[in-house]
Amino acid sequence: DITGFAIVVWGSDAASTADSGVRNSGVSAQIPPILIPDFVRSRLLGMTIEKWALLDSALVFGHRWYQLRRDTVRLPDGTVVDDYFVSVRPEVAMVFPLTPDGDVIFVRQYKHGAQAITIELPGGTFRHELPEDAARRELLEETGYIPGNLISLGWIWEDPTRNTSRVHMFLALDCRSTGRQELQDLEGSAGVELVPVPLADVLPRVRRGEICAMSASSTILCALDELEQRKAKG
Repeated sequence: DITGFAIVVWGSDAASTADSGVRNSGVSAQIPPILIPDFVRSRLLGMTIEKWALLDSALVFGHRWYQLRRDTVRLPDGTVVDDYFVSVRPEVAMVFPLTPDGDVIFVRQYKHGAQAITIELPGGTFRHELPEDAARRELLEETGYIPGNLISLGWIWEDPTRNTSRVHMFLALDCRSTGRQELQDLEGSAGVELVPVPLADVLPRVRRGEICAMSASSTILCALDELEQRKAKG
């Protein structure tokens, strides 16, 4: 439904027609006009979105922590791109752990990609596990907590433009502490601090930008929605 949108087309009389139609409809157009050149408009109106054709693919960098692939692709209009780079990444499991006391267990740690200390949900990568098993393992390693009930919230693409990995999201209910983290590799050397956050304070922290990792924010949104649906059902 595009009611309320005015489409201005360069080099034609459609601008005044579109604007007039919006005015006469009684709808207040609060969104500025979208300027579309004629040659673009002609393609957009009849174009269907298609997959790109993969003509060639080669691994140009391989390491146990990172792999980079160079693809040659043909776009729907025939354009060939021979240097489209894709990061080949493992899957990710991320957990929203809720305790019987109503706290969500976040982790505070240094992330060198951003060169910042962040507050995120516990999670990590996996290759040869079921997502549920990876979620339980990551939760125990980073927080020392064990879930009483683990609920799948589905998955999202981490970065579908340049990345192959998916983030598998979980809501962990009735989480109880074992009293000891089981940190691995770099996390064991750098340390991971536990940050219990009352459930009601989670979304305000996201709004304030205190929690700003994309995967964590998506998992928070899905977990809060699941909790609301369960509450509504009684």
